[in-house]
Amino acid sequence: PPSPPPPPSPPLPPSESAAKRRKVNENGDVAAQNGDETTVAAAVAETSEAETSDANAASSPESNGGDGGGSDGTKAEAVAVKVEASLCLVQVDIATVALADGVYTRSFEGNGAIIHHDPHGDGLGLVLVDRNTVPVASCDILISFAAYPHEATGRVEYLHPTHNFALVSYDAAALPAAAATAIRGIEMISPDSPPLSRGDQVALVGLSAQLRPMARISAITDATSSAGIPSADIPRFRAVNEEVIQLDIDFGYNFGGVLTTLEGKMLALWASYAKPVGAEVRDMVRGLPVAPILDARDEVLRWRAEGTQGVGSVKLLDAEFDTMMLAKAGAYGVPPEWIDRLMAADPVRRQALTVASTVAATGASRVLEGGDVVLTAGGQAVVSFRAIEEAAAALGHTAEASSGGHAAMVSGGAPEENAAVVGAIKPQAGVAAASSALALPMTVLRKGVVVDVMAELSTESCAGTGRLLHWAGCQLQTTHRPVVELGFRPTADDGRPLDVFISRWYHGSPAQRYGLYALNWVASVNGEPTPDLDTFVAVTRGLEDGSFVRLKLISLTARPKVLTVKLDLHYWPTWELRRTTDGTNEWERVLL
Repeated sequence: PPSPPPPPSPPLPPSESAAKRRKVNENGDVAAQNGDETTVAAAVAETSEAETSDANAASSPESNGGDGGGSDGTKAEAVAVKVEASLCLVQVDIATVALADGVYTRSFEGNGAIIHHDPHGDGLGLVLVDRNTVPVASCDILISFAAYPHEATGRVEYLHPTHNFALVSYDAAALPAAAATAIRGIEMISPDSPPLSRGDQVALVGLSAQLRPMARISAITDATSSAGIPSADIPRFRAVNEEVIQLDIDFGYNFGGVLTTLEGKMLALWASYAKPVGAEVRDMVRGLPVAPILDARDEVLRWRAEGTQGVGSVKLLDAEFDTMMLAKAGAYGVPPEWIDRLMAADPVRRQALTVASTVAATGASRVLEGGDVVLTAGGQAVVSFRAIEEAAAALGHTAEASSGGHAAMVSGGAPEENAAVVGAIKPQAGVAAASSALALPMTVLRKGVVVDVMAELSTESCAGTGRLLHWAGCQLQTTHRPVVELGFRPTADDGRPLDVFISRWYHGSPAQRYGLYALNWVASVNGEPTPDLDTFVAVTRGLEDGSFVRLKLISLTARPKVLTVKLDLHYWPTWELRRTTDGTNEWERVLL
């Protein structure tokens, strides 16, 4: 087959602010419409001397206010020794032609925690990482274990669509015997354990770049704060409706790991969050409680036990919520009896949830409005993000039990990836599938009036984007969720939502020459509607080299544009990068 298209031109100079360790922007980001590619700072490279100093300071009694035996330093050392065998470093590299979903750089590195390791049983190993380390499915992963000097390749097993974590699998049965014995899965707290609260003492444990454990004892200052990650100019994954844990003292810089009890049981993932600040990306670290992680782990293990190929999905209420103090709720018209009920539901938080925005073209967008104050969900008073998530999950479990089925599955490499099917429900490709049978009863306060609504839930894939189409030097994909979280999604003439989205373009290509830039939907080609990728491929298949093609585009701000592109199929052929359909999570290049 013809050789792949040439790589884009070198990036602009990197920003001076430090982003995630060892991130290298070799090729630039999704291009904006003016043709410039956003570049993000490459990294904070810690020297081994600095890391050794930090490790000694973190574990010494003096640095923790201890007084010798039984001090915080001694406790931290004991926890580090117990947890070290369950830690690893995860290195991620993304090929230039695989930069999907608005990912802002090519290389990532971060701490991971081994949450399942069974070399003699199912042969599966599972590593928990944040999505600022594994942002997309189309990547190469290398796992370096702290317990034994060995490296293993990993594959993306699970990408949560709204929470900041991913699960990466490795072949535990293929490890050397010594490594398989030394590595252990970390012990996690029980799902019914009491919730964390302010003042609780925890251990923060992580690995340095030299795979040396670092640990310190810290106290929780806030166990219920909101992550509050805003949308970026180039839509990409961000944690939505996520409560995180803050500590009084951490490692002093953006360094991931795990939060554990003083006995070494995992309480939370100390995760890195990519926070856009102007044109830059800055990292912050917070604790992500294990509740949603346990759900994902159990689901993956159930698939393996059943011998099922594929990736599951989660039921979501497609709205982003904000918090409001109950002290201000009365000024918004919340009746006193409802304030008392919300206070009784959670005396610690003393807050109410308000609707900040909804995902475009979903059931929530049809019945919820910005500014609504949420009073109940599923018949229960709710004041936290997790409470709404549990209400949605409970409704989904009830529907599955009544139908005798299991959780929705997505084939590991189906051409219309990200499309989950529940029963007879046919979803919209790439974003969500709404089912009228799964509507969450809610009570909200709207403009001073208490109203009841039925918000349809969506079924969101946990597979990540699995199909990238390269045409005329631009990269097309299904519409990823962060795009429609902005609140707009255009539709075709027949009412179907458009699902051919330009996520990148390449320098020197026809796309650059004729202005076929990223962050646009392709509505039609030569007057033929193109609502999805399959239709786009069918419409463009017979076009000859050197022919002129007229395209209608619609931008993120709903502005239409018509332009003409001259094809150069010799240097810029049409091809796909897609996940295979055999469930191995491998990728293949297919010339069209």
